[in-house]
Amino acid sequence: MLGTTKDDGSLIAMFVFVDQGFTEDPQCSRERWRRNVERYSNGNDYVADAIDLQYTDWSMADDPDANYFYDFIAMATDTSMCGQEPMAKEWANWGLDVYRYVFSYEPSNSIYPRVPSWKGVAHGDEMQFVFGNQFQFTNLTYRTEEIPLALDMMRYYTNFAKTGDPNHGGDNDGVEDEEPFWPKFELPDQIFKDQQPGMPDVNAYRAEYCALWRRFLPRLSAFTGPLSNIMDDWQSEYDNWSNVWMPAWRDEFDEYQASNPPCN
Repeated sequence: MLGTTKDDGSLIAMFVFVDQGFTEDPQCSRERWRRNVERYSNGNDYVADAIDLQYTDWSMADDPDANYFYDFIAMATDTSMCGQEPMAKEWANWGLDVYRYVFSYEPSNSIYPRVPSWKGVAHGDEMQFVFGNQFQFTNLTYRTEEIPLALDMMRYYTNFAKTGDPNHGGDNDGVEDEEPFWPKFELPDQIFKDQQPGMPDVNAYRAEYCALWRRFLPRLSAFTGPLSNIMDDWQSEYDNWSNVWMPAWRDEFDEYQASNPPCN
């Protein structure tokens, strides 16, 4: 089982924007956004431009007061979630049972009580439903839909821990209806369970963004990296060929000629 919260990167933003992380309306200028993008590009301007192109809302790019704070959260969220892609797909190709989720429901009570509302659905917010906080902390007020959501998630995670399949178990939410089924993550469908009331399925969640991070950017970085690195590799290979492989071949050939005189 692998998953993420919808705004997982908001916790990273707390540390990157430490100067205003606890304000209700944090701001990120175009210049600061670009500096942060460059940190994710390993100093490659072409990679930075590609990230900028993907995440910038170009309808506001000419506004000098535009706020890029939420673009940063989206970027940080994707870099975390997309790191799961190779492992999840490889396991699925091996025929293993893989289950993936995105927790997109913003709870009425956060596990980060001091963090302002901009945090969205933050890293770890799903855990209070997994462990049934709604039935333990009776001093807190919860929305009506949070009770069956917690029951569904407790059933999923308990059954997965016991059997490797989250779909075992009967009705446990007190509602006479069919319990939502959690399909396996398989290729090419790439189904995620969207953990919110109703438990809908989502196909290929953020797939185009993961393609950017896992496919396009590594290739772009390789093709546009410093030429000196390529020349160094070529020089090293040439030196091996000239000083190691060719002398070894010459020795073998001389030995062959010595032991096999030419035919008359």
